[in-house]
Amino acid sequence: IIISGSETERVPFEAYRSLLHPAARRGVPCICTNPDLHKLVGETLLPAAGAIAALYEEMGGVVTSIGKPYMDIYKHAHALCRYPDKARIVSIGDSLEHDILGAATFDIDSVLARTGVQAHVPEAALLVQIQEAQLAPRYLLGSFGWHDDASRNSVEHIR
Repeated sequence: IIISGSETERVPFEAYRSLLHPAARRGVPCICTNPDLHKLVGETLLPAAGAIAALYEEMGGVVTSIGKPYMDIYKHAHALCRYPDKARIVSIGDSLEHDILGAATFDIDSVLARTGVQAHVPEAALLVQIQEAQLAPRYLLGSFGWHDDASRNSVEHIR
């Protein structure tokens, strides 16, 4: 089984339990290629591929996770780029528990984008989350995308 995403905006999360239970019972191995636990759909956080993989494990299935925050993806990307100095690498993402944790573990700088799963978290609450997780990104990015207005592409240094 390969879990690379979820359709929890259309398929109730519990439906994945009944779909995956027979495979978990038979010991079918699973690979999760995007272990994020949440995704933002409109203004709602919904379970993502990582949550479905966790459900599969809860039912007794064995899951191999590939992607942030796991080191294999960082090592592979580093090798693909011919091992540049880590001081020249930055990881950009919207999740403390995946993107910023993975960057910290791989010992590279990180940028936390205020889009995606962090889009609607007030700044004070985000700072509390950062302190509690002990995962400080080097930069905060207000939005992630291409804009005609260069001022909207600002990055704030936070260390």
